[in-house]
Amino acid sequence: MGISAVDKLINIEKISLSPSLKLGDKKEVNVNVSGNLVINQAYMGTASEVYPDIVAQQTQQLQSSNNQGGNTDDNLSITISPFMGVVKSPTLPGTRIHLEFTVSSKHDYPQVIKGMNVKLGNGQVHFKLFFNVDQNGMRQPDLNTRFPIVVAARGTSRLAAEFENLETPIIHKGNLNGELVVLTGEEKVVSKMFVFEVNQAMENTLNHLQDLANKNKSPIVFDAMIKS
Repeated sequence: MGISAVDKLINIEKISLSPSLKLGDKKEVNVNVSGNLVINQAYMGTASEVYPDIVAQQTQQLQSSNNQGGNTDDNLSITISPFMGVVKSPTLPGTRIHLEFTVSSKHDYPQVIKGMNVKLGNGQVHFKLFFNVDQNGMRQPDLNTRFPIVVAARGTSRLAAEFENLETPIIHKGNLNGELVVLTGEEKVVSKMFVFEVNQAMENTLNHLQDLANKNKSPIVFDAMIKS
């Protein structure tokens, strides 16, 4: 399934809305490479109401008990790109976004990232897959990058991730408070807050892109400015 970003083609994983979809299920990924269709196997990482996101549950528990357990890692920090990709799809009733960011460490020994999720407004989107961007601005699923991610001692790792939920649209008019939450191998969390402003012009733009996605039967991604 190709995703059009203005005049560019973005090849991304085809989703399935099958009610039997299970966290970790194997599914086919169609990737168009130089005009040739390549079939790969990947693991579906999107949570559902039936199969919840275990990483999200663990990070919520750690954050809620932070005052008692000191579960925040102050030696790790996150820097988010000023743009968040909002994907409008003709087949996805929920929400899908793209975030590019870095995780930097002040530790004198390597750190491990076990998982991540994003809170946005009154909802949540779950990690689906990593992607990379080539010299032509094309986004491709990055099936070589997977958890756990290693951050070198006093180093920085740059990541680009797709998040989604299958059921609930959570982007609407207003200032949406967002938070990218990362879970480490030491059972600690690090997070970064941001704000996504959806004014009337943004709402009109996203609605128009949804109409185009429906008409063309192909998803469209729009890189929207965020406040971070």
